[in-house]
Amino acid sequence: MIHFAKIKEALYEQTVRTIELIEDLKETDWHLQSRLPGWDIQLLVAHVLRALTLFNEYLEGPPPETPPTKDRLTYFHFEGTEMAGSVTHRSLKLAEDITAADTVGLFLNNLDICMEKLDSVNAALPLRCVFGTITVAEYAATRAFEIGVHTLDLQASLGLSLELDPTAQEIIVEILQLLLDKPRPPELVNDIDFIEAATGRKPFPGLKLSAFSS
Repeated sequence: MIHFAKIKEALYEQTVRTIELIEDLKETDWHLQSRLPGWDIQLLVAHVLRALTLFNEYLEGPPPETPPTKDRLTYFHFEGTEMAGSVTHRSLKLAEDITAADTVGLFLNNLDICMEKLDSVNAALPLRCVFGTITVAEYAATRAFEIGVHTLDLQASLGLSLELDPTAQEIIVEILQLLLDKPRPPELVNDIDFIEAATGRKPFPGLKLSAFSS
């Protein structure tokens, strides 16, 4: 498993790359349909931002008294179709409160807060999350995963090349490979192709995980 120092690095570097992408958005891009059905670019950006704001909320909350029940793999043991409505609702609420003009500032501020907290917290500290309890290090890995995967959604929606921070890409591939628990098909030797297939963006027989169903 990739250790906490590399996870922090990946979370920071991938988020910076994502911010740079968002910074280049034109006003007319904001309401374009993304490749996720029913989600425009504004809603997708709000969802990515929420990955950071929610982490900061969890880091500020009191630690649970029970030991962790989730890790970076079991966090994704859910049915995407059952979660889709609530995820969309929460992202819509945040999207209502942000504009194209203030989004980059919100990202930078939340990233600074998050990294400062991660530099001073014990990686093994348990947090409360939507699915139970999880350590800081394990939840940080899920944030690098989600920000990375949704950055690919943004890039694809805008007709850009699909690229990730190398360490974030490594984390995403590791998680997906362990979740699939079977060899990667030789047709998907390229990491981005594998990520796209395993998360259902570009269907490949037998590879789509239930957490990424829509």
